[in-house]
Amino acid sequence: MITKTTLQTRANYLEQFLELSKTISTETITEAFDSNSLREVFSENELSSLQKDNVLKDLKPNSTLLEVLSEIAKELNSDTFDFESLEKFYKEFNLESTPPEWFKSPKAVKDAKKVGEFKKFYKIMFDMSHPQSPEHTARSFAECMKNYFYLSSKDYETIRNEFGKLFRCKKFGYSSNHSRLARFLFNPGINSFYKFLNSIFSADEKRIKAEFKIFYSFSKNKLSFKKDINNFEIGSFKLNKELGIPSNHATKIFESDSSAEAIKGIVSSMIRSHYKLLSNGIGIMRNLFEQGKAPLELLTDEELKIYMRNKELYSLQLGFSNIDEIQKDRISKIIYSYVFEESGFE
Repeated sequence: MITKTTLQTRANYLEQFLELSKTISTETITEAFDSNSLREVFSENELSSLQKDNVLKDLKPNSTLLEVLSEIAKELNSDTFDFESLEKFYKEFNLESTPPEWFKSPKAVKDAKKVGEFKKFYKIMFDMSHPQSPEHTARSFAECMKNYFYLSSKDYETIRNEFGKLFRCKKFGYSSNHSRLARFLFNPGINSFYKFLNSIFSADEKRIKAEFKIFYSFSKNKLSFKKDINNFEIGSFKLNKELGIPSNHATKIFESDSSAEAIKGIVSSMIRSHYKLLSNGIGIMRNLFEQGKAPLELLTDEELKIYMRNKELYSLQLGFSNIDEIQKDRISKIIYSYVFEESGFE
């Protein structure tokens, strides 16, 4: 901690910051992510969409941020895909291959380390595109299934031929492959595959998300969720979905037996990453400070002089109104040198 008699060096502060990444406790997380923090996060961020969702139906005056994040993570990880319809699709087209089990749920995708492949499949099926010839459209479906469902050569030819028959002489407008199938739901196989795709699309349509920044203050030695002159941004929490897959933060919190333990790991990782940025960014420290990503304590006197040189007195009064006594004394001396020792600002 900072004393009232000693001004620490940049190295001291960085060492303190790195040590925090190793020693931060679940108790610290529980205290930081309390009911007051929940109100602060809601007041500082656009989280109104959460209020319309069941995830907050049991919100109480004493609900904590930790509890709400746990509920959001649970909701984001609750979806499954209609794997049964995918299996029916295989049977109805008499395919000899078997569908990959990682298409059962977002969790299965992550467990199988297939997130990259799944997102490519998602974009092929749901991104809008200009129409191609019926033959090309049938071939693109077959290629996609061969690549992501691991179809045999025989199954690939089956899909290409059967889809080719369905699409023959049909004209498609600007749409997605998913929506193009809606014209052929009378076909049992197509209907089953469409249901499977719908389950993926519905999972991604769940727009629950909580994204907010987290800050740390050297002088107060605490985490917070609102920017002020005494703290700096160390990272962002992201509980959301991207192309049907829950974010890493959401998954870590959901899969942990303790939300506090999971968040402790996330915050510790944020601190380590930001420590590297601050350690390597001496030449750009003033820019980091102006972005809210570097603390006042890490700026040298010269960097502070440059920062304050073109500031109006009123903006300095507002900006530095709540800083601790050590930094206040330091800035007073810099301003004194600006007024009475012009050479210091040349």
